[in-house]
Amino acid sequence: MINSNLNKTVAIFGGTGFIGQSIIKVLAKEGYRIRVAARNIYSETALEIKTQGDPGQIELIKLNIDSHDQVKNFLEDVTICINTVGILFEKGESNFEKLHFQFVEQLVKIIKVKSNIKHFIHFSSLGVRENTESKYLNSKFKAEQEIKKN
Repeated sequence: MINSNLNKTVAIFGGTGFIGQSIIKVLAKEGYRIRVAARNIYSETALEIKTQGDPGQIELIKLNIDSHDQVKNFLEDVTICINTVGILFEKGESNFEKLHFQFVEQLVKIIKVKSNIKHFIHFSSLGVRENTESKYLNSKFKAEQEIKKN
């Protein structure tokens, strides 16, 4: 019996995080081809991810999510896009607005014009609502609204 998932490629942003790693394990067992965006493809976590599937099934790609062109190219020939990018604490240039909202805003614009992407799955957060004092929840709420709008 031929596994129909072999012809489906899943792109995952945030794949080296806790949730992303769990998703990759399931997708690999189901026979999907998996493309993982990573800042550091040589980190211990990234290298461990490659062992979750058959040789060649999981591809790690060094990617700067601030680069529109890199994100667009990463999504070529992808059927499903999953976003699990998130931080719990702001540090340096890694802030809630940039990662939770601006990245999602860019991603949605790219996906909207790509006919190859049939499904977009976005992981947000519990307790997301408008006008909260939490910058974290506000950025997640804005991202959800952007996705719904588009």
